[in-house]
Amino acid sequence: MTLQFIASQFKREILVKKIKNGIVKNGIACLKVKTIEDPQYLKDINQPIKSEENTFFSSPYKCNVHYFKSNELLNLFYDMQIRFYQEYSYLDKSHGTPHYHGVAEIIVEKNKE
Repeated sequence: MTLQFIASQFKREILVKKIKNGIVKNGIACLKVKTIEDPQYLKDINQPIKSEENTFFSSPYKCNVHYFKSNELLNLFYDMQIRFYQEYSYLDKSHGTPHYHGVAEIIVEKNKE
């Protein structure tokens, strides 16, 4: 399960807290999520069902998907050591017709107990 498939902001925050608590001292966590720069977002934004801001039912995934705003993922980990953060688009040729994804990636480290 990834954060983008958790439709409720409240539940995403609970999951982030569990991720943070599950990291041992000097351990790391790596996350990658879709952003509002993902072309699928522009298709999903027109869906009649919107559960929360930037969270829609996505036909390709057959579930709710949350698309992260710029720095939204970064802000969830404000209290950890950020080792890497990047937002970008890439061409996905791994399945079906080649298409782009907008993503955010973060690597965080826990330095204290």
